[in-house]
Amino acid sequence: MNQDESFHDNTIHSIEFIDEDFETNLILNIDHITEWVQLKESCKFKVAPAQLTFRKVSDLNIQISKPGFTIGTYMETILDIVKDSLPGNRYEYTIKLLNGNFIKFNACSYDLTLNGKPRLKTEQQLTCSERETI
Repeated sequence: MNQDESFHDNTIHSIEFIDEDFETNLILNIDHITEWVQLKESCKFKVAPAQLTFRKVSDLNIQISKPGFTIGTYMETILDIVKDSLPGNRYEYTIKLLNGNFIKFNACSYDLTLNGKPRLKTEQQLTCSERETI
């Protein structure tokens, strides 16, 4: 991940796999917090619908367990994404989620695409109607 890029508290709405030419891309549809706006006594967030795409994914391991809870309007919240170097211009990514859940895999790269303009919000996620710009 880039030094300036943070995915902390980004909401995951869906996970998608795209297979093309014998390669798999992993796409996370997220609410990306582009900026944390500090006010005198509170904080607001600039949030945009986005796709976080990892290219040439292999060695996938997903653990998402939510006993006793319904998934609701979103799947999970990202706590952190850890990127470790591997041989051959590949990386091991660990997406740390709430309650010890995670998505772990190897990939060659990632990119972030915003699918709308950031909205200033008191919450860290968008409503379904606000995400309809996707």
